[in-house]
Amino acid sequence: MSSKWILISTLCYLFINISKATPRNAILMLADDAGFEMRSYRNKICQAPNLDKLAKEGLIFNNAYTSVSSCSPSRSAILTGLPSHQNAFHDPHRCGHTNPEYGNFCEKFGNGDVGMGTIPDWSPIYYQWEQVQLPYFVQDTEAARRDIAAQYTTISRLDQGVGLVLKELENAGLKDDTLVIYTSDNGIPFPNGRTNLYDPGMAEPMIISSPYHKDRRNQVTYSMTSLLDIAPTLLDWFNNL
Repeated sequence: MSSKWILISTLCYLFINISKATPRNAILMLADDAGFEMRSYRNKICQAPNLDKLAKEGLIFNNAYTSVSSCSPSRSAILTGLPSHQNAFHDPHRCGHTNPEYGNFCEKFGNGDVGMGTIPDWSPIYYQWEQVQLPYFVQDTEAARRDIAAQYTTISRLDQGVGLVLKELENAGLKDDTLVIYTSDNGIPFPNGRTNLYDPGMAEPMIISSPYHKDRRNQVTYSMTSLLDIAPTLLDWFNNL
């Protein structure tokens, strides 16, 4: 057989296999300044039922760490898979643009207009400052406890958003082909937390739910994990079709 026919046969084989491959999807839910305020991480006060449900359907990481404890530098590192000194995202001009204005869009998003969708009403969950589960690195004062209670309210609101995304995923019939990752960019905005290199600023919650690795669901891993691994993990997910 000539080399030309071998090449044509190989290309046809690859085309047929690619066409038969099941499409895969991935959702990366990256919270801002979120901590371990959920039952899956032993917090019995803050209500985050959707995150807890995701944890039961996924693998819980107990030693996941960001590479930098600050919002934008952390996100650029996560999305590129490269640490801050290598990913070239230092200032807006390095990206080729300045921050765009989305004011009008944000005002209309979710208001029911054509193309804007609808976000259901939500009643905030208010927590009693006397009953919060104070992190070990936060000073035990009334002011600090009130701030922690406000953080709980924020996380409960975030949890509702997570639930909306997962519900839409299920309604679209894509749940069985989608990898879902939840984590945060840095520690909570408290002393020793965000912008600090102490453990509370660098340690992050992380849950990975795979439709194919059901044997790891509702399990915990203590393996040392870097959020820099998220980008190559996603590339590997799409490469293994």
